Amino acid sequence: MKTYLLIFVLIFMFSCKDKKDCEKIYQEYVALRMSSKDEEAFRSLDNAIKCDSNNETYIFEKVNFLISIKDYKKATVTIEKLGKINNLYVDKFPLIGLLKIKAGNKSNGLSELKSIRSNLKKDEKKSFNSKYYSILLTLFFEGKENAIIEINKKNHSYDASEKAILENLKNLINSQSDSLSILYKSFQIEPDGTDI
Repeated sequence: MKTYLLIFVLIFMFSCKDKKDCEKIYQEYVALRMSSKDEEAFRSLDNAIKCDSNNETYIFEKVNFLISIKDYKKATVTIEKLGKINNLYVDKFPLIGLLKIKAGNKSNGLSELKSIRSNLKKDEKKSFNSKYYSILLTLFFEGKENAIIEINKKNHSYDASEKAILENLKNLINSQSDSLSILYKSFQIEPDGTDI
């Protein structure tokens, strides 16, 4: 029994050390990214992911990095890998559909968005993020008026910061004519008007 306990303690100690090493590599990435050293930063980020291949933060940061350099195909592949770790990224998070549209796979992207919308509608214990994504997809599939109605209907049950987010979304909806551009902006994707 003592042998098993000792082995468990040793494994735990080494895994903690490894996680600290991974975090150190990730912090190097952050510093390089802040210094606009993108190639070096990307290598550090990949090294952090190799160090801790199931770290959702690192992998999602890679998705964001790829979006920032407009490599939507690699971002799509990366978020699909992330979806294998946590299915929420592909079942209830519209980004995958938007990335597929940006990567040129419009029909597949639209299908993803419809599937995600359906999943969000079935979710009875919606988080604020799920409700927000649901409003965005209502905007995309049903138009501005229905999205505004949904915002106003749900606005009473939120805290002050959530209400501010919804108010900003409402202002964005009222100031923009293209619902796809609003979705893109909500996920830090640069709209270019050529997607649909």
